[in-house]
Amino acid sequence: MKIAARAFGTLALSAAAALVLGTGTAVADPLVGKTLEDASATMSENWDATPVVESVVGSLLERESCIVTSWHKSAYLDSSGNKRGTSNIYVNLNCNAAVATAGKPGNSAESEVGRLEAKNNETAEYFNTHPEYCLNNPENCNWFCDKYADKCTNWPAG
Repeated sequence: MKIAARAFGTLALSAAAALVLGTGTAVADPLVGKTLEDASATMSENWDATPVVESVVGSLLERESCIVTSWHKSAYLDSSGNKRGTSNIYVNLNCNAAVATAGKPGNSAESEVGRLEAKNNETAEYFNTHPEYCLNNPENCNWFCDKYADKCTNWPAG
């Protein structure tokens, strides 16, 4: 009987921990973390929807370059009390820099977004100061500079 009670207690504790801490399964959000431009394309192509900016934090970036931090579909109740929706999706934006620098607010360099931005800045700096690397490894530079064209100043060479 003690073994059964102990097993039940362990099982209950494990279930409670899973509820509180989660199971570790992550689902990628289709819009969060994307620029407004990319999120708008996803909404238009996949959902036939239009973005409506609900809130903005910061003002350093052009609106299309701002990052979507959260979103929700619009819905309302009609005169009969039935839930109705529209083709609008409300987005909340962060228009600060991807990573903070002296005098410019942004994400912490220790955050996931900040670390990625700092790494991309380092890569771009290397490519820009070592054009011979790109001449010898054009596939690496093409991939990176196509994705981050605003960071590459010496590639494509020409």
